[in-house]
Amino acid sequence: MKNIFRKILIPSMICILCIISSCEKEIYENHLKKEGKSSVTFREFLSETQIKNFKKQIKLKNNLTNSQAKFEEIQSYYIIDTTLVMKYIDPNLNEKYTFKIVPVIEIPDPNELYNLVYSKENDVWEFSIYILEKNEAIIDYYDYESLTKIYDSNQVNFTPTMLCFSTIYHCTRTGSCTATFCDQCLLCTTPIINPCDDPSLAVGLYAIQDLFLANNGPSGGGGSPLTEPCTSLKNLANPQRGNIKPLIDSLTQKVTSPNSNKEFAISFKRNSNPNPTSEDDENIYTNTLINTGLESTVPIPYGDEYIGGAHNHTEKGHDMFSFSDVRVLMKAYNGASLGRKSDVVLILVCKDNYTGVVHKYAIKVDNIDSLNNQVFTKMNDADYAGLPEIDILDRLNKKIGQKYDNNLPTLEKCFLQQFGAFGISLYKTDNDDLSNWQKLELESTGNLGTGNQLNVKHTPCN
Repeated sequence: MKNIFRKILIPSMICILCIISSCEKEIYENHLKKEGKSSVTFREFLSETQIKNFKKQIKLKNNLTNSQAKFEEIQSYYIIDTTLVMKYIDPNLNEKYTFKIVPVIEIPDPNELYNLVYSKENDVWEFSIYILEKNEAIIDYYDYESLTKIYDSNQVNFTPTMLCFSTIYHCTRTGSCTATFCDQCLLCTTPIINPCDDPSLAVGLYAIQDLFLANNGPSGGGGSPLTEPCTSLKNLANPQRGNIKPLIDSLTQKVTSPNSNKEFAISFKRNSNPNPTSEDDENIYTNTLINTGLESTVPIPYGDEYIGGAHNHTEKGHDMFSFSDVRVLMKAYNGASLGRKSDVVLILVCKDNYTGVVHKYAIKVDNIDSLNNQVFTKMNDADYAGLPEIDILDRLNKKIGQKYDNNLPTLEKCFLQQFGAFGISLYKTDNDDLSNWQKLELESTGNLGTGNQLNVKHTPCN
């Protein structure tokens, strides 16, 4: 009798659980449909809007009013992420599309998200740019944030407008209802818009907020699958692919020259080949030598198609990356399209002034959030308040330079210690053909208290 009961009970319980799970899934899907949100492909966006000559970079004309001091220096150059497009249909059946965008001139603030929103005005597709400024502090079950419209292509003299809104957390399960207990899923959060000044500003902006909260994927747009760091470095050195060796050799000649007093740079660009015949020509690499005739600060271009570059240091510089170099890597990564980000690299060719040996190093991004946060924090230190950007960089470069001077000749170890929290990794090659890269990391020797408890570990790339 017990066996019969078990045979009936177990399948019944499984059936009930399946019904509950199915109901929850249906509630969740209906909740999304009610909001009118959906993701579409970039191709679907172009097809539905019939927008021609869509560009993945945006350069804005300054149509801000002079009275808006806070936004007078608003960035004018953005990279558009076309990998994720959100579509929203409001209660009046008006369609809106949003893209995440990244400012590539200014250092990204980790608490700011930028969106480009398309909407139809008088049968013409116009776009606006919004900034979502996040405040992570949760007070009395509310997470406060602000949303600012900073640009409108449909207005000649546009005045930036700000909305303050909050998200109230409430629980849908049994148990104690607190902000920290709540699972914060879609079914237990309610967005509430509170205009900062004029209540009329809130009309129609629920959609914009929803799109911001949903569209927080990676920046960039289009490209190849992600590439492992060592493979990426080998692809650049491969004569049938990146073929950077001839230009790296030219940098080597410059640093060994008796008159090595100028910095030169090389920009790396990668485009997809529309008619590949093999794996080696799936991409088209374009490497360009840049000569400014200056002793330092060679500008390396960045943008959708660029994957970083290489440069040399003069005898006056250190044979290791500067703070400005790390910032160049950050800007190159932020500016590159999604499919190119894993290929972004900054290479340094330099000479040890004591031994005369030429070194070739590379840095790559492991965690862009950490890199953005660290660079932003360093450059916005209170000690540098009010200083021009060029002066801030000069002070930060001198600061890391002093660290290098105090740790000669172990600059590799010093770099790894100073930039250990920046979310980047350091590589080195001693081969002339650039085929054998090694990853450099700090490891403990176990001799704590001796003053030499950390060594640099060299791990060959496979």
